[in-house]
Amino acid sequence: MGVHLIPKYYFLTSGLGIHDYKLISFEFALRNAGCEKFNLVPVSSIIPPECEKLTVEGGLKKLGTGEIVFCVMSRISTVQKNVPVSAVITSIKEEHKNHGYFLENGDSKSEFIDVIKEAIKMSVSMTDLAENKVRVTDLFEKISILTDERGISSSKGVHHIGSSKIEWQGISGNNTQKKKWLTVLSMAVFIF
Repeated sequence: MGVHLIPKYYFLTSGLGIHDYKLISFEFALRNAGCEKFNLVPVSSIIPPECEKLTVEGGLKKLGTGEIVFCVMSRISTVQKNVPVSAVITSIKEEHKNHGYFLENGDSKSEFIDVIKEAIKMSVSMTDLAENKVRVTDLFEKISILTDERGISSSKGVHHIGSSKIEWQGISGNNTQKKKWLTVLSMAVFIF
């Protein structure tokens, strides 16, 4: 008899890091996302039945330093100057199904809004909503992007189309420093 590892909770988080070394820029992105203290194991994209979403703060309180943590991660890095990079994670759950999906999308050289739209389109294509393109297009008009004084952009939102709930979170940055690595990541973190 094996152990059944079925997460009870998850949270979404994003981060950005810049450093001379690619690996350290990834570490800084994890710190920015609040997940630098965990041993992360990438998994595929199923949201289990009854898996409840928590805030980042609520989720982090349930995890301990050094804990092995399963996650679905979108991650992209660049060392090229003046190249935007974006990472987005989306989730979709249909009311009549007992599980949902996470989809990750990362891109360089595309506009952040286009990376978000593509991630949402991929999520919708996994469901019965694929036939309802008009309502998905309406959703695109509700996407808001916040940009801080450093030029780091972020977006998150929740929208219902019919009996389905679509949620997204993402981050984007433009590498303005020569010979520096920029890493962005967005992830769904599972908690047992």
